[in-house]
Amino acid sequence: MKKIIFKLEKCLFNIIFLMIICPYIYCQNSTIHGNTLNLHSKSTNKLLDSLICYNPDGSIRWRKVYSYNTSGNCTMLMTEYISEIDYFSYLNRWIMLYNDNDLCIEELYQIETDTSSHLWKNQERRLYQYNQMGDYTEKLFQKWSDKLNNWYDFEKYSYTYFLTDSMEIIHQQATNDTDGLITIHKYKYVYNTSKKIIEESYYSWSNDTWRLYHQEAYRYNVKRLLIEKLSKMYKYLYTYNEDNLLIKTLRQHINILTDSCKNDSLFLYVYNDEGKITEEVYKFWDVTENEWINIEKYTYDYSSNKSILSVTHFTWYQNLNSFKCLSICIYEYDSNDNILKMTRRSCDGELDIYNIYYYSNAQNIIKTRNLINEEIKIFPNPANTQINITSNQNIINNISIYDINGKLIQQNFIYNTNCFLDVNTLNKGMYFIIIKTENNNKFMKFIKL
Repeated sequence: MKKIIFKLEKCLFNIIFLMIICPYIYCQNSTIHGNTLNLHSKSTNKLLDSLICYNPDGSIRWRKVYSYNTSGNCTMLMTEYISEIDYFSYLNRWIMLYNDNDLCIEELYQIETDTSSHLWKNQERRLYQYNQMGDYTEKLFQKWSDKLNNWYDFEKYSYTYFLTDSMEIIHQQATNDTDGLITIHKYKYVYNTSKKIIEESYYSWSNDTWRLYHQEAYRYNVKRLLIEKLSKMYKYLYTYNEDNLLIKTLRQHINILTDSCKNDSLFLYVYNDEGKITEEVYKFWDVTENEWINIEKYTYDYSSNKSILSVTHFTWYQNLNSFKCLSICIYEYDSNDNILKMTRRSCDGELDIYNIYYYSNAQNIIKTRNLINEEIKIFPNPANTQINITSNQNIINNISIYDINGKLIQQNFIYNTNCFLDVNTLNKGMYFIIIKTENNNKFMKFIKL
């Protein structure tokens, strides 16, 4: 039930594929109303290995490199930015940990502080907890404090689900690294029997009590399609065609004093026979002329196998009474319909940027999770003085040990199929190990006695 809103937020990696699996690229999500075009790998045996963005002269603007676990979940995203002035590069990375249900439980963000020795500095950490249904129960965001030499909580969302088809989220935030979290907001969501959200309420915490400051209501037709969204300031009206595809979104401004509505903005959508969106137009209401004025438009072209070939962006010129093309993004694919290249040009032909996509064969990654679990072993575990790490197939390149706070304790470069690590000097407790082999990154843990 509650997955309606939050299933797309399972972690930063799952939140967006925006920064992780599906990084932001120009035109990739350049729709007006947020309709997302799937430009990611469509082949079940391919995983995005790296993405490089080039300047028109062929120099690299930035690049992203991805690592995965045996379930195909992204375990690390490393991004390198290249300065156009002095071509100095700097790196950052996200490291993701998952539970046995493939739900992201931790995201660690670090920046490289020393390019020669590859020293990484903690910046931010996000911790996630779930219930048995896989819904969030808590999101805890932490920042690294150099003053404290430790993590501190700076934001927290606590989720409570009720049998009456409702849910509440308590939002807490810190002002600095020493005062702790302060309750500031509460969000309440109510659902109907069809698991559709019918009410959103937003509260602020003031003088030890919750005060309602904003509320939104939703209404649906007999086909369970959203037809109206009502807030304090605006009313949204949604219209569909006979195929239940959204063709119009009308936003109206509500005059509280007169209890009347005035047109504000309008989104229009056109589809082909296969239900693919081919055109989006955005308009706003001119109160002076009492008419709709065009603002911008996007058009979409597809291949015979329904892959997006191009996205063209237009803006409206009032003096010409017509749309003028601003830019066009063109996409190229391999034989398996995986995107290989995205090129953005101005409509006069001038090259802006282009992205190149590289993939790894994931057949053995996705389908052999249990086998991989058997290939890399840590023993003894728990351990007192040393641990033995073995791999019966892949060469171990390096091993990194982190404490429960995400601090790197030690790093070892191995280049062998087995090794012994001295853990005698470690404090008692649980530690996380990242084992990088020729083909995979393996996340494990051990207990120091």
